[in-house]
Amino acid sequence: MSKKSLLSLHSKAQLGNFNAMACFLSELHFEEFPPERRQLEHRAMGLASTENYRQEEAENGVSFRKYFREDYFIEVHTTFNKSSEKFNETGYVGVLIKYSVQGKGLSKVFQCYFERVEGLTDRMHALVYALNIAMMNRPYSKYDGTLMPLKDFSTKTKKLDSRFKGPDDFDLEEISIFDEKFLQKMPTHLFNVLEEVLQQREYYYSHKDPNSRSIEDTKRVREPQKPGAVVPSHNP
Repeated sequence: MSKKSLLSLHSKAQLGNFNAMACFLSELHFEEFPPERRQLEHRAMGLASTENYRQEEAENGVSFRKYFREDYFIEVHTTFNKSSEKFNETGYVGVLIKYSVQGKGLSKVFQCYFERVEGLTDRMHALVYALNIAMMNRPYSKYDGTLMPLKDFSTKTKKLDSRFKGPDDFDLEEISIFDEKFLQKMPTHLFNVLEEVLQQREYYYSHKDPNSRSIEDTKRVREPQKPGAVVPSHNP
């Protein structure tokens, strides 16, 4: 049975779903990242202006960010527009992990997108909770004692697959962002929801039409003209 779209709900119900997201994100110490700050960041990076309705809508949606060591941050795009008190007509709710690369702008090392349908808040809550634990407990390399950077392997393995990776000069040292030592710190009800999310993603990728377009194909990639000029959006 198909799930009911949140976009079909009355505006008060849509606002209620957004407030539920904002509530648990606040409890995890995420801060709202409003459209005005995103526009400032994009101007500082020298990004070209948006060229389609979907991108324009996305930039007017409320996001939340939480920063970790070495300028890594988890970002949650809610696609909710506070002016209209409704979700945008287009797009997906996105949960991403990015970090700042000197001279290159922002690099994306994890991404997962959700349709705006019933049950969204619980699924997003479980995923963000797991990612938050992993990033708060980011492992140190046993070889050189440095914090292990996060790398995205999803293109190769066709599933949600980001791993903390040790120095390339040594034997293979990798720890999944969904490693058991992180997940055991989750409440049981959230862990069960997360398992469903991961299973659904693996099923989706394994049955996906290889010729179908991805989210990245639906928008023009705007390369920053001034990648080193990213405006700090958090307190160091």
